[in-house]
Amino acid sequence: MPPLPKTEYIWMNGDFVAWDDARIHVLSHVVHYGSSWFEGIRAYNTQKGTAIFRLHEHMKRLHLSAKIYHSKLPYSVEELCEATAELVRRNNLDDCYLRPVAFRGYGELGVYPLNCPIDVVIAGWKWGKYLGKDALEQGVDVCVSSWQRLSNSSMPPFSKAGGNYLNSQLIRIEALQNGFSEGIGLDQHGCVSEGSGENIFFVQDGTIYTPPLSAAILQGITRSSVLTIAKNLGYPIVETALPRTMLYTADEVFFSGTAGLGRLSPGHLDWPGWNQLDSVAARWLFIASPYIPILRNSLVCIAYPFHQCDLPNSTKTKPCLSIMAEIQCPRTGGYTWRHVNFTANRPFHCIFTALEDWTRR
Repeated sequence: MPPLPKTEYIWMNGDFVAWDDARIHVLSHVVHYGSSWFEGIRAYNTQKGTAIFRLHEHMKRLHLSAKIYHSKLPYSVEELCEATAELVRRNNLDDCYLRPVAFRGYGELGVYPLNCPIDVVIAGWKWGKYLGKDALEQGVDVCVSSWQRLSNSSMPPFSKAGGNYLNSQLIRIEALQNGFSEGIGLDQHGCVSEGSGENIFFVQDGTIYTPPLSAAILQGITRSSVLTIAKNLGYPIVETALPRTMLYTADEVFFSGTAGLGRLSPGHLDWPGWNQLDSVAARWLFIASPYIPILRNSLVCIAYPFHQCDLPNSTKTKPCLSIMAEIQCPRTGGYTWRHVNFTANRPFHCIFTALEDWTRR
């Protein structure tokens, strides 16, 4: 991905400074502890000129994010809104992405943060669709991540804090390294939470379902717009805990977020070769991917499925799956890795045979 396209100015602590002059000290608290809060905002070129989408709501959420961490921003919501509008004007931007960020600056470097100053910066630049230009029309391939979303009792997802996005990075990295466009995180109860940076919606029999705020999600501003528009169009809305299997039975699945919207095809969740599988059992195997807990004869296995065509000596004539299985035997406490290949017609038989063979060694 190319570097960010520069604009002329960045707003920094009340002043407009040149792009290359917007710098902080390497010993700033934020560099070491992720102590920042930010927003992602879009401006659109309309017939009436450039319009910034729900700017006031974004800046209010920025204040609330900092408040959760016992911090008060040195600029009001109104001052930040005016600074953002002026930044767009000075940089002659029309369609653009805007990034306000507040952070604990240079001062003390212990974990206790409240003696550090709060710095505020707003930048803007041209940025296309986050999931690609064809995400809305053609859909994207998405997997369920092995990384769980944050717990409401550990790092509050309600705050759009920079440190929270280390979790998002793990979800995103895992997805891209395995050939997907995005990952979906589950909450601590195993229910659907959200993507690495997007809220998620299911459509089933004309009803729109979305996870509740208690499912470790960010209270998305675009999410609230989707809900309002859907209600105005007469669609029933259900905010409830959503089991993972709804990802595979839904008529439609889609993301919402400031960076961009994306449509998911249920047939492309978890494995690009889903529709090639000729067995219900094989499909259920991948409903449980990427990590499959298997219990049999007191043996615990976490299986990592792979697309066979990415492995040596792959077959082109019959769908074939492969797993790397990390197996722990409760009797000895030892771990081992086994590479298991099997055709799609009898996947579970092959898995259990491999596991039982190992226990007899």
